[in-house]
Amino acid sequence: MGNIKIEVLVEQVLGAMVSDDMSKHTIKAYKVRGYNRILDYFRDRNIPFYSEEAIRDFIVERRSLYEEGVIGEERWSDARRCGELLIHYQKNGNIEMQPLQNWNYLHSVLRTKPSDEQFESTNNIFALVWNIKNELTKLGLTDCYLSACTSNGFDPILREHIAAGLTEYSPCLVDKLITDSYERYKSGSEKHAQGYRAIRKIKAYIEEYLKKGKIKWCVLSRIGTRELTPFFNSIKDDFQEELPRSGNLMPTSIINLVRYSHRFMLALEDNGYFDFDDISLMVTSDILLQRATPLTSGVKQLLYTSKVFLGFLYENKYTDVDLKIAVPKLVAPWRKLHEGFTDAEILELLNSIDQGTPVGKRDYAILVLAAQTGLRAVDIANLRMSDIDWRKKEIRIVQHKTGNILSIPLEPEGGNAVADYLLNARPKCDFNTIFISAKHPYRPLKASSLHTLVRSKIKKTSFATTTKPWLGMHSFRRALGKRMLELGISLDELSQILGHADIDSTKPYLGTDEIGLMDCSIRLSDVEKAGVSS
Repeated sequence: MGNIKIEVLVEQVLGAMVSDDMSKHTIKAYKVRGYNRILDYFRDRNIPFYSEEAIRDFIVERRSLYEEGVIGEERWSDARRCGELLIHYQKNGNIEMQPLQNWNYLHSVLRTKPSDEQFESTNNIFALVWNIKNELTKLGLTDCYLSACTSNGFDPILREHIAAGLTEYSPCLVDKLITDSYERYKSGSEKHAQGYRAIRKIKAYIEEYLKKGKIKWCVLSRIGTRELTPFFNSIKDDFQEELPRSGNLMPTSIINLVRYSHRFMLALEDNGYFDFDDISLMVTSDILLQRATPLTSGVKQLLYTSKVFLGFLYENKYTDVDLKIAVPKLVAPWRKLHEGFTDAEILELLNSIDQGTPVGKRDYAILVLAAQTGLRAVDIANLRMSDIDWRKKEIRIVQHKTGNILSIPLEPEGGNAVADYLLNARPKCDFNTIFISAKHPYRPLKASSLHTLVRSKIKKTSFATTTKPWLGMHSFRRALGKRMLELGISLDELSQILGHADIDSTKPYLGTDEIGLMDCSIRLSDVEKAGVSS
């Protein structure tokens, strides 16, 4: 081929990509991140015609920008591939190019395996990064996630240490890097939040690896979450390690106890106390009063968790006085009655789900089970393959809240929905729980995920602006209890069906019973199937 204008060559390559059935998303990404940048590069240098040398210079320049942290890895890799595609197309007349070879990094230390001497040093930043990358690979995370961790997290941290002349991990240096990135994001000079989020994540991985010698995937708290002083934080860690030893606490109970202890110690700090030396019964009472005053509910939980935490402090010699004496023994019983979903609202929720997608099949199965069984969110989230007896059409579980065994029938609609999800949508993984996250890293859903699911579905319904803002996952349970009472089922029977350990837990359902229904079980025949309108 002779001389050809760069604009014409770019249009020819884009046309070849369309003819090659590349996705619109890929073509758009290449055009924005690659071809447009190449055209800008040629225009800025008054180069009207295609030049392989100019494209090679462009690729080197983009590489330098990436190594300096000005652009991300995706922008660099797309720009490089677009440049190589132009060169290949000009020479061969097609875009059937072989995968690109690994680039010889300008700062090869970012990818070079550390030396034996570096591995011997516990805090060597290069050895830490190498080991943590290997740990992340073992977790089965996607290549996309690992690539994002590298370009947005590991690389900036390594570059900062190199620029500062440090070989040992510096938490202060990384904290400053996170703060600077977060401030740029808040000011708008950095458009995406991936930068500071990735660096925070990698910092958490580094510190967990230094402490435990291994890592696990986790979700970080929001940036800006207030931390305790080192002394109080060590107390919280000891408390968290002690709680499982009792053997009678559920994981969610342990999480709540640790959370409340954190807030209690923050309140101490707010009042000028940074240890327990001067904490008297009067001070404890004042702190509890401060914490209870703004609460409209949850006072009983506050008093219970405070009593457990203060008892831990005394038993472990952190306090000379048994401060739990300051916790009131009784709280005035108060219970607000909330109505559940109406039948029409349940049907609208179910109809809003696209059952043609894997996520839709999962969400539909969850909501149908909630509507027909009245199971608590945590019990649906914990439901295992072995909990369902398909021959007997029965669900048999040990309830998370009470520890009691519960057997309930599995209705045809619920069974079909669960089977459809298991056979056609559930990701392949080693977990025995039925409901799994849709994306890597695959993990069992939590009760909080189910609550979030219902709230997100409610936002898309006609009753999103309802005067009942409390509607959520538990509303299915309320609705089932109401329908059963309206049918004439006794309070004792309802208590057994819902799995209440105490019949007093069932009494609030009496407040929602208004009219009798002919049929206790909600009919799902009116639910639209995916792609079929009623």
